[in-house]
Amino acid sequence: MMTTIVVTSLEKIQTNHSLYTTQIVDNSTSTNVDIAITTNASIVAHNKILPFNRDLAEGQKVYFDLAAYSFFEHIHAAISAQEEKCGVLRFRRSGEKNGLVGDLFVLTQLFGTMQQVHISSRELAEKKHIIVLCKLGDNVMAHIEYTATEQERIEFEFSSPQHIIEFDSAEMVPNNPYKAPQYNIDTINKFAVNIDDILLEKLHHLEQLVGGECV
Repeated sequence: MMTTIVVTSLEKIQTNHSLYTTQIVDNSTSTNVDIAITTNASIVAHNKILPFNRDLAEGQKVYFDLAAYSFFEHIHAAISAQEEKCGVLRFRRSGEKNGLVGDLFVLTQLFGTMQQVHISSRELAEKKHIIVLCKLGDNVMAHIEYTATEQERIEFEFSSPQHIIEFDSAEMVPNNPYKAPQYNIDTINKFAVNIDDILLEKLHHLEQLVGGECV
């Protein structure tokens, strides 16, 4: 029987000879690859899906961090089901990752083109804090915040006439509220994209809009 799981290390998989899978996420190195495990626990890598990096070759399949979590797939489905995307988005993220432009790309794919951008940044207790106010698509006003800190947290709230969609990673693990959410291989596969000129042009446009600011 074939199953899909998420593990913390490939070494952990090698000790389990009864495990059969075709897809594994190696969170220990932040490298996500498809692998096959046989009854003797040998591992074969193929069809890699890598975190986006500008140095990767054109045609390489990549994913963006925000679109690698299972919660995003549920949010994406709920918002995409709306006939008209109209409302207010509040997105807050803290952590060490440098992912502002990548997250903005994911959000624009969901809501629409980024317009009327106002960005501010400041240092708070030696931690960089960035606020982006903008319009996404035709009818979504967005308030996006980033804070550079060792504590990982993602908060997402979308208020529309139909309903309110909320997510807070701190509520997933109450005894460790600042633990980063775990990647999900099915979500990575669903939202992975190929590097091409169109993708690079969109990212360059977003970089220009935010003036090179990042966390």
